[in-house]
Amino acid sequence: MSFFCVSGNGSYSLDTIVSTRLGVRPGWKWPTGISESLQRTNEHILDKTAIELMHTMGSGFGEVQHEGMRQVLLLMCEVAVALDHYHRDKSTAPAIWDIARTRVAVQHKLCSFDPITPDQARFSDIQFELCRLLALIYSDLVLFPIPEHTSIKPPLLDDLGRVLDMYDMNENLPATGLGSGTLRGRPPSAHRDFLSWCILLAAAAATSSTVFRPQYINRLDRLIRLDERLGSWEFYKGLVRRYL
Repeated sequence: MSFFCVSGNGSYSLDTIVSTRLGVRPGWKWPTGISESLQRTNEHILDKTAIELMHTMGSGFGEVQHEGMRQVLLLMCEVAVALDHYHRDKSTAPAIWDIARTRVAVQHKLCSFDPITPDQARFSDIQFELCRLLALIYSDLVLFPIPEHTSIKPPLLDDLGRVLDMYDMNENLPATGLGSGTLRGRPPSAHRDFLSWCILLAAAAATSSTVFRPQYINRLDRLIRLDERLGSWEFYKGLVRRYL
């Protein structure tokens, strides 16, 4: 538990853990004096590899219409790059306690977003919800893992499947063929790339789930059949590096 309770802010850390576990908003606002970015405070001086990663990671999120969500996704990229730097070279990387502090701050911001309501069916709403769910999944895998027995991934994967079907049926976007219906068409390139990240991350998260693994493997198979570019693993890896 000490990894969460850093810099004398254990109460905020515990509040964020509970929020993550229960899928509710944090009870307390994050203190304005604690930054969510090590780069803004010069606590993370990027080396060459970190600069290259920052140039690539998050570049695919330019299409995200919700500005608040886009900023949180970019902050998550910063934390991921800091963690990578720490594992590569502890001598020049930020201190692990500083990374821990900022990842709690970013998780707090992420948990502060409400899920969309049934009457929110615009493309921008659905895109926001996909980002929210996938950010929580990525965080559980990489940035803010909590014990497996808390089982936060199954409800996230369940919600994600329904939102992907909504995305597929949204009248403002050409059909993707990734939902439960028939393969019907191709979305524009930016949306195809975004969906490629969505499906691959979800499939990775569902690997150990007997309930959700078949669904997301089938979605991934349909995606690859619809978009021949993804038949090359090198291409697919390069594409998803632009996200998280």
